[in-house]
Amino acid sequence: MRLEQSFQSEAAQRDALGGDDIYSLLKLLGSAAALIKSQTGNTWSDWKTAAAIRAAWKSLIAEASPKHHLKPYFKRQRADRITTFTLRKFQRHCREKGLAESTINNILATYRRMGRRLHEWGDLATVPEMIKLEPVDNRRTHVISATEETRLLEAALSDSHTHIWLFIKIAFATSLRRNEILSARFENFYPERRRLRTKVKGGRWRDQPLTRGIVEILKREHEMAEDPKGWIFPSTRAPSGHMTHINGPFARCVKRAGLNLSLVTPHAIRHTAITRLANTGAGVRTIQEFSGHQSIAMVMRYVHAQDEIVNRALDDMEGGTIEEHPASRKSRRS
Repeated sequence: MRLEQSFQSEAAQRDALGGDDIYSLLKLLGSAAALIKSQTGNTWSDWKTAAAIRAAWKSLIAEASPKHHLKPYFKRQRADRITTFTLRKFQRHCREKGLAESTINNILATYRRMGRRLHEWGDLATVPEMIKLEPVDNRRTHVISATEETRLLEAALSDSHTHIWLFIKIAFATSLRRNEILSARFENFYPERRRLRTKVKGGRWRDQPLTRGIVEILKREHEMAEDPKGWIFPSTRAPSGHMTHINGPFARCVKRAGLNLSLVTPHAIRHTAITRLANTGAGVRTIQEFSGHQSIAMVMRYVHAQDEIVNRALDDMEGGTIEEHPASRKSRRS
């Protein structure tokens, strides 16, 4: 794996590493790697730059860790002498400090990656021992209401970004993830079948079912497109030829609509779309085909949520009065 890829993956763990300052530095390193590769063809794995980057990375860890959890706890302990027993003690220490289980998992995952990097660089003879991370219930609970959706789309119409309205509209209609939407092409759009073939999470291809409304919208976009077989979200600035980021315009629209930025996210739209389909009473396989989840367990979360809605409705219908079964009365009289 090239080192720039490791920097990009580490950037996702900015909270575990040291917050916005460290995250900005990681982004800078990743951008520098992409720039050097585009202009010279060299990658960070070239031996002339690898040593300097290793030194910078070690310095980065040295700066990041003291600010948070790893360095204050382990202090000067050698990485090759940290056992699973010690890691469990550290895990318990983090819980006692009141850290969320997801945060603890992020910290331990960062420790694991650090150990692997040190082993790859030859600083450790073996990869350090690791404990199993505790499962975390990461279900999204916020469902965007129809009113909120309308406000968001109206804000998108007045935004300066030419494609943000289309992005939000497709997201609500398909439940596709952000990158899956942005990398879609007109040549993979089949209006007769109402399908959009797209590369999804994990690198596999699948045919996304489309609503009639989004089919008509995509037809109009296709008629106006400069390249009738090209990207639905083209970009002359991105090396890939299509947009890869839309966070800024999306955040502007959420703010203009008066909605909560921490709740209304592209993934919240995906969750909302799947929830709405589940609320129609659709079967598990139908929901799975629409959402693209490979695991039935993930789909069952939405089915169980719908079961709870139905149960509450039945409770309301019953009005709190439960009729006793006649057989129970007979058994008491006897």
